[in-house]
Amino acid sequence: MRAPMSPRSRRVAAIMSFIIVASSLTSPALMTAGADEDPRAPGKVNKLLDFVTPGTAQEGMRPGDSGEFTMTVHNPYEGNLTNINVTAGIYMYGTIEEKRQVTDSWSTPYIEESGSLNYTSAPFDLNSGQESNITFTIVTSTDTPHGGIFSQSTYFMRFLLEFDYTNTSGTVHLVMKSPGYFSEDVWRAALREPTSADEPYYRGGINITYLNETSGPLDGIIPDSSFGLKDPIPMWPFYLLVGVIIVSAILALMFYLEENPGTWPWMEKRWFGFKGKLHQTFRLSRRGKGKGPGVKKGEISDNKEKGQKD
Repeated sequence: MRAPMSPRSRRVAAIMSFIIVASSLTSPALMTAGADEDPRAPGKVNKLLDFVTPGTAQEGMRPGDSGEFTMTVHNPYEGNLTNINVTAGIYMYGTIEEKRQVTDSWSTPYIEESGSLNYTSAPFDLNSGQESNITFTIVTSTDTPHGGIFSQSTYFMRFLLEFDYTNTSGTVHLVMKSPGYFSEDVWRAALREPTSADEPYYRGGINITYLNETSGPLDGIIPDSSFGLKDPIPMWPFYLLVGVIIVSAILALMFYLEENPGTWPWMEKRWFGFKGKLHQTFRLSRRGKGKGPGVKKGEISDNKEKGQKD
């Protein structure tokens, strides 16, 4: 019968086990397993695209302007991506009051490089850790719907990303879509909690299996994007308000001086001098208005002589 291990022996055995496990983390077998990562994992899919929208961050673009929209495609995987295709499309217009689909019947906005609402990039490849920018120009006109001065209008953009992913297990073709490719009812159904009768394939809280069955091949969800379009707020009300505040402050100060004589003698002297000049100007203007057409001195004396003779 084996004698029980002493406490010291158990500690040594525990340390040796830890060393063996730690050294195995760098073994070729585990490195291969790491390379065979799941390309559909939400943590990877969320890192595929970044956007820089046209116009300023606060107001977007003005109606009639054109601006560059930039997408950055990243390869967050340990394997390579080949035959990458990205399709971007303007599909929805919305303000606080309304929301409607953008169709080909709209003259603007459109994407300059394609002359339509949609633009597809030329195929390209990315090795692990690489990134590439895709830039196109969005064109608007002064007639493009843009809400009101105090109602920010937004144009929503959807994206379709396809690529071949290659690792040690082989090559697989993947399709990623943004929420704009699904109707509101379908998207709402994909977000609901699963019931006991469902056998959904959920990733990141989204029923990918349901979306695949209703809307075609799908391996992951990438984000929508948008750009703003609105008239800038006119500045004249602001300047008018500043002027009113300044005049009100001056009048309040002058009223205080008159109610509290001797507080600031130097200011009182200038104020009363200015006030006297204003009174004098008004008196002269009123006197000039009350004289009428008038008569020359010679004519007055002639009239007096005529009156005496008569």
